[in-house]
Amino acid sequence: MNQRSAEDRFGGPLVWAAALLFVVAASIIARHSATMALGTGPVSADRNSVFGLAYGFGPSVYALVKLHRFGMLHSGHNWWAVALRMPFIPWMLAALSQVSTDLTFQFLAKNLIIYSLVLLALRRLAVQYQLSIRQQLGMVLVLFLIPFNILTGSRLEVEEGYLYPLMMILFALLLLHRRKADYLWCGLVIAAIYLTKSSMGPLCIVAVLWIVLQDFLRERSLKLSSFLPVLALLIAVTAWGGYVKQRTGRFAIGADGSSWNGENLYKANNPHVLEYYPYISLDNLGYDGLLPITVVPHNEWELSDADRAMAVQFILEHPRDVFKMDLRKLRVLFYEVRESPGPTHGKDRVIVMLSNAVDHLAFALFLGFALFDLWRGKLAEHTILALAVAAAYLTPYFVGFLYQRHLVPLFGVVLIALCLRLSTAFGGHFQGNGVPTEVK
Repeated sequence: MNQRSAEDRFGGPLVWAAALLFVVAASIIARHSATMALGTGPVSADRNSVFGLAYGFGPSVYALVKLHRFGMLHSGHNWWAVALRMPFIPWMLAALSQVSTDLTFQFLAKNLIIYSLVLLALRRLAVQYQLSIRQQLGMVLVLFLIPFNILTGSRLEVEEGYLYPLMMILFALLLLHRRKADYLWCGLVIAAIYLTKSSMGPLCIVAVLWIVLQDFLRERSLKLSSFLPVLALLIAVTAWGGYVKQRTGRFAIGADGSSWNGENLYKANNPHVLEYYPYISLDNLGYDGLLPITVVPHNEWELSDADRAMAVQFILEHPRDVFKMDLRKLRVLFYEVRESPGPTHGKDRVIVMLSNAVDHLAFALFLGFALFDLWRGKLAEHTILALAVAAAYLTPYFVGFLYQRHLVPLFGVVLIALCLRLSTAFGGHFQGNGVPTEVK
């Protein structure tokens, strides 16, 4: 009895403290592999400054901190692009820059802040689902020690570096017995996810509908707090769209080049895409001059409209090629272990391929358990939610394109759901939301 209580008293904190150490280690490693935009931007040659980050984030942070305006100069044109990037990442890094622009500080601060919230949410989830110390340790290991996942989830210059922890927080909050404050937290996390990447719109809609529907089914009545996340999402959409309209004259649902529109849609739907995808980055289509448009754009929305028009024309005229492309996306989703778009070299390649193999195996196990439970007529609530999240998350990528890095946030959710499912198979106990739901 005393031995068991000592394990409960000290084992749990040690597990979560170890998880935080994993985050620190991953932050330091990811910092030294950060992608920098050398040769562009005012201070991009400084590999120690957040202003040098690639993919437009460095210039966006520089504009906020030094120029006191949002956006960046478009690399291929002379106009100021406002809606090229969603605002959450630039604003967060700009806020951290008030303390220091040093890259090591930025990596550690961003990851310690966000992953501390992840650990708090997962700890509450473990208590609610009555996970043993060993089961908690197993969850920490799969979430924080698969190299490709945690290194991607620690990066500053890609959206997945933020979506990986934010989606874990959201998934846990959606499964918890929500306190009053949790509805506000749900709303803030959902808004942050939407403002991180515009293709997350379907996921955010699924999340707010889940909260409203779950509360209604549980209490057979609607309550005002259930609509706080809906309100938070509406505020995020209207605030961002209204700001862009004020600056550009166009109300923006997301960015000007996401999976639904603009350059990314065109990259995924053109006559040359099958020659490149999935092992060569589709960014190279633009570098190689293979994404022509028939108009001369004068601003970011004219360019986005022209790209979308070319993509839609290709989709309508070449449905067979679009189907072939979708089959390749399924391959990346379900079993491709080689780097996409890659390549990596030496021992790093082995690490990436092993990580991919583990992720795909976990995804297959999760889907296998889901089918088995469905055949038995019982699906646990966490399984239903994970399936809904997967469908909402993947839909935009099948409109556009899908790489291994894009899958990392989804695999985080799947791994949590799989851990909860395995805990029932090996003697775990559930409270409340963990009770299997009858499926007829």
